[in-house]
Amino acid sequence: MPYNLSTFTEIAATAAFQDQSFVTKTVTTVAAERKKWQQFLTDQGIAFYPSQANFIFFKVADADGLAATLLKNGYLLRSGLGDNWLRVTIGQPADNQAVQEIIAAFVK
Repeated sequence: MPYNLSTFTEIAATAAFQDQSFVTKTVTTVAAERKKWQQFLTDQGIAFYPSQANFIFFKVADADGLAATLLKNGYLLRSGLGDNWLRVTIGQPADNQAVQEIIAAFVK
């Protein structure tokens, strides 16, 4: 089932896809950052589902607590998708690094 999209969203998406240098840069950045995320989660001993998308599902002992800690720091992760599973969207490198530092401190 497709997502509901506004006319504005459709216009913006069409413009973005027409800018192939933007698309290539975005895909390259997401792939590189996804690889860093997967290495980070592996190094931390955190279970996750390998991904080819712009997000990763991972499991921690206290997902609600981690989600609350991240929210206090300005980062919103999707929760409620399974017991103690969170979904992180792969963002910009600086934000990814900041979120990873918060997660590492939380799971110690």
